[in-house]
Amino acid sequence: MPNSGTTRTAVGLYRDIVSHLQAIERLASSPCLAPNGPGEEAEFDQLHEQITTRLAQILHSLTAEG
Repeated sequence: MPNSGTTRTAVGLYRDIVSHLQAIERLASSPCLAPNGPGEEAEFDQLHEQITTRLAQILHSLTAEG
């Protein structure tokens, strides 16, 4: 069982993640953020994959520590 300091840190991290995701959602609704051509679309796809993979790894490591 993690100590209370670790628990508060994990909760704070989750709150930060949710806050950042909400900000990203607001930005993503802007039409000016559409990829500009095939090169930028490919880079967008690559960055999206990196973000989702890394986020999944972080969340998995947090939930596996119990």
